[in-house]
Amino acid sequence: MQLRRQIATAAGIAAIAASLLVFTAPGQAQSARHRAGLVIQYAGGEIDTRCVEFEEPEITGYELLRRSGLPLVIAPGSFGATVCKIGAQGCDYPAQSCFCQCENMNASCVYWISFLHVNGAWKYATLGASNTKVKEGDLQAWVWGSSRGDSSQGTSAPLPPAMTFDQVCPAAQASAQSEATTPTASLSATTAPAATPQAGANTNSSGLIVFGMIVVALSAILVATAGARRRETNTSSRN
Repeated sequence: MQLRRQIATAAGIAAIAASLLVFTAPGQAQSARHRAGLVIQYAGGEIDTRCVEFEEPEITGYELLRRSGLPLVIAPGSFGATVCKIGAQGCDYPAQSCFCQCENMNASCVYWISFLHVNGAWKYATLGASNTKVKEGDLQAWVWGSSRGDSSQGTSAPLPPAMTFDQVCPAAQASAQSEATTPTASLSATTAPAATPQAGANTNSSGLIVFGMIVVALSAILVATAGARRRETNTSSRN
């Protein structure tokens, strides 16, 4: 009777561990992936595009830019991060003012200007990068240009090129990106918070623990069965 109870207990542990492996681990492994597009237009008209993946329901425009992997120089401020330089274009804060090409009041003020893609068209962003929200399927652009000119747009900077989300983030790219780690931009003026860790990072360790529980339970069953067989053999020999 004691042997049967031991075997039943071990089998119960194995069943519980197996159910945890089936119902818990897959839930940890799966996580929603979102994508947003980024368009950069430099002074000479060169265009750079990036497709950024993220797991949060939405991120800020600054986070989109930071996670693109582009070299950045930013200046902290009371209203959030100010973009001073992208790549080789812009101002080397703090050695220079973040608006180093806006200091002459008689000349054009040239700096990094942000645009949002709304209803199929580019619109001047009235909020700073830290206050702009980006979610799945959104497009954001940064253009190095002047703030003087067409008052209806708020800037005379040339509009970013006409593009769609699918052009910046092709469907075929989604599966490839899901295998890669989200890049982190290097900031030369200030330190940004670390990128959000990948969801499901503990999936492997959790799965190993559950698998270990199953192995231990099955081992207990095998040991108990082998012991029972030995006792039966010894009893038969004596008789």
